[in-house]
Amino acid sequence: MKKHELLEKYEGFTRVRAGAILIEKNSILLVKQQSMFDDSDFHLMPPGGGVGFQETLHDTVIRECFEETGLTVKPERLLYINEFVYDKVHAVEFYFLVSRSDEKMPEIGFDPELPAEKQILKDVMWVPMGDIASSNFSPVKLGKLLKEHAESGFTHHPFFLNGK
Repeated sequence: MKKHELLEKYEGFTRVRAGAILIEKNSILLVKQQSMFDDSDFHLMPPGGGVGFQETLHDTVIRECFEETGLTVKPERLLYINEFVYDKVHAVEFYFLVSRSDEKMPEIGFDPELPAEKQILKDVMWVPMGDIASSNFSPVKLGKLLKEHAESGFTHHPFFLNGK
C-alpha cells in the first residue's frame, strides 16, 4: 500500500469540507476518486471538497459540484456531519441534500487544487442506492446509513457520523 504523493498537502491541519447528496430515481450521484491512502485503490464518494477562506458551506457545495460534475445544484438542508481522523489527516465534513437546476448530464470535472497531470477524479456516475453499502463508498458509515435514511425521507436531524 503506497500513499498518494499529494497526501502530504492535506496533512497536519484540520480541513473543513462540504459535500452534496444528490439523489434521483433511487440513485445517488458519486465521483470515483483515486485513494490518497492507497495509490492503487479508489473510492466512491459524494462530490465535495475543501471550504475556502470566507466561503460559506453552501457556496462550497455549489462550487465543488460544478467543478467535479458540471452540475449546478441548490443546497436544501444539512444531513450529515462527519469527523475523519486518520494518521496525519483530519477533516470535518458537512453533507447537504441538494437539488439541481437543470437536466444536464453530469461529466467528470477537474480539481483546481491539483495539477492537471495529478488529477485524482476518475469518473462521475449514478449509483443505485441499493449498491452503495457494498461499494467502495467513503465515508463508510455514511454508505451504510444512506439508503435507509433516504427511504425514510431523511427525517433525522443532522446525523453525526463520527468516523471514516
